[in-house]
Amino acid sequence: MRSVAQRARREPTQRRPRVASGRARPAEAGERGESASALPLSGANGLARLQGILPELRAAERRVAECLLAKPDDVVRISITELAERSQASEATVVRLSRKLGFSGFQELKIRIAQDLVAPVQQIHEDVLPTDDAATVRSKVFGATAAALASTEKVVDVRALEEAASAIHQATEVVFFAVGLSAWVAADAAQRFTKLGLATQALHDGHAQATKAALLRPGAVAVGVSHSGSTRETVRSLELARGCGATTICITSFGRSPITRFADIHLFTSARETAFRTEAMSSRVAQIAIVDTLFVLVSLKRYDQAVRNIARVREVNADKRF
Repeated sequence: MRSVAQRARREPTQRRPRVASGRARPAEAGERGESASALPLSGANGLARLQGILPELRAAERRVAECLLAKPDDVVRISITELAERSQASEATVVRLSRKLGFSGFQELKIRIAQDLVAPVQQIHEDVLPTDDAATVRSKVFGATAAALASTEKVVDVRALEEAASAIHQATEVVFFAVGLSAWVAADAAQRFTKLGLATQALHDGHAQATKAALLRPGAVAVGVSHSGSTRETVRSLELARGCGATTICITSFGRSPITRFADIHLFTSARETAFRTEAMSSRVAQIAIVDTLFVLVSLKRYDQAVRNIARVREVNADKRF
């Protein structure tokens, strides 16, 4: 009969399969390993890198890569969550594949594939041509913005707007979380709601966001503004805020994206030109339109106070204008 030591030498230890946690993780929260196999950033474009590395990939990574190669036009229009669902893989696998290709994450991979697919001028605006004059450019940009507003009006849910307005009206404090180009939308929102007598602030630094979100209490409202819905800092802020019992609201363009998992109330925008730019131009206008709508709804709920506060603000700021 073999001894325990002999069996241990002859029978390699079997690794237990990793079990996914019950709670979904933010988009960029994938494993950071395997960076040694990452491709250099210079040289081949996104699609060429995918094709070249295909034979080396694990099964789940290969499914993601084949999904990207089969319909590259779609990748710039979907979130990391949607890609993971389509390829029957995890978000962590999508991030891991992106890093193997030499990118910091899925967002950078999307940008590189978009650059492969479109002419350089389309990265400025999808409908613009190099030969367009000022009048034509004006017409196309204004048209795209008007279309985004009209489309957003159709997709944003009235009940969600009412729920968000009620939560903000009753909140002990309201904090807006955003980074990048969405940060000025958050700053504008904080300025507006402050006029209504609400304790409001906007944070765009990742450390400050995490600190504040982790200290929120029930009764507070946290609003995350992210066009892609995959911005790590904003997603993490809502996750922390929700864990503390705060009501969470997201303003985003993607219905199935990481931020929606941690938001109690979803307010969606719609901007067609998202496909070919790292940050959609007209999405910011759509975000502002939602903020304006919420501001008016909350103002109506506290009408007398809103009228007094707005008049007082105008009075104290009168000497600041010529």
